[in-house]
Amino acid sequence: MKKKGFLNENHPERREDEIYLCNTSEEEFRFIGWQTKRLGNQAYTIEGHRINPISKLYPVFVTPIAIPLGSCHRKYEVKDK
Repeated sequence: MKKKGFLNENHPERREDEIYLCNTSEEEFRFIGWQTKRLGNQAYTIEGHRINPISKLYPVFVTPIAIPLGSCHRKYEVKDK
C-alpha cells in the first residue's frame, strides 16, 4: 500500500506541469470543463493500487494556467458627448 497523496505526487503518468484531477470514464471525460485536460491510461486508487482496466476508468490530468491579475481589464478612454 502506498501513502495517501500518491496520485498527485507520484502518479507515473503525471507530467511535471500537471496535477491529477480524478478518475473518470471516457464518456464522462468530455464533460470536464478544463481546457488543459488530458486522459491517462491507468487509474489508481487513492492508496496507489491499480484499478482493474475492466472498470474503464482512466486518470485525468490538468495543467493549471496562471492568469495575470488584471488581464481581463482594458483602459477605456471616456469621451464626453
